[in-house]
Amino acid sequence: MIKKIFYIILYIFLCNNVLIAQDEIAMDASQSIVSFTEEQLSGFEKQAEQEIMDLTSQINIIAYKSNPLKKKMDAISTAMELFANEENTVEVRSIKNPNLIVVRKIREYLSRIKLLSYNNITFTAFNIRITKNLTKGEDGRYYGVISYCQNFSATAIQQTIEGKKFKKIDDTTCRDVQVIVSKDYLFGEEVWIVKLGDIKVQDYSYDK
Repeated sequence: MIKKIFYIILYIFLCNNVLIAQDEIAMDASQSIVSFTEEQLSGFEKQAEQEIMDLTSQINIIAYKSNPLKKKMDAISTAMELFANEENTVEVRSIKNPNLIVVRKIREYLSRIKLLSYNNITFTAFNIRITKNLTKGEDGRYYGVISYCQNFSATAIQQTIEGKKFKKIDDTTCRDVQVIVSKDYLFGEEVWIVKLGDIKVQDYSYDK
């Protein structure tokens, strides 16, 4: 009889411990899940869209031939701050061979723009929109995709027997950009930071 009572008490003790452990796991799981409000999601989208516009503005500063080197280098540094890290890459489609796509690191891409020999260079971003909502990654950060089209226009000077000839260049490429949202601390307060990730060329061309 005493032995039976002992096993009953032991069973109750073990069941209570299992329930406590399950409650702790459930609490930890619930604490790791972040539900963004509609206002927060809208804010993230607007910030990502603004970063695309900021990137385009810095690219135009880098490409403008009359700008001094220091101003161009400062623009490169400013543009790099928009990205999650130095390892982020961009796919570049060749104007001469649209089927050729080259992958470069962002800083290298920006540095190459600095060396373009064309005149009247202008980069324009349009059709900016969120195409994939934020989902949580294994690293705890949230990932989404924002798409936009980038128009490149410039004037090429060709030296011929008859003299100089000016050729207008106009090219539009649509891209998908990874958006990364993560927690950070600013002045001791926890905040959400939006950064850009890898940039890929979309499978289709922009039709005017």
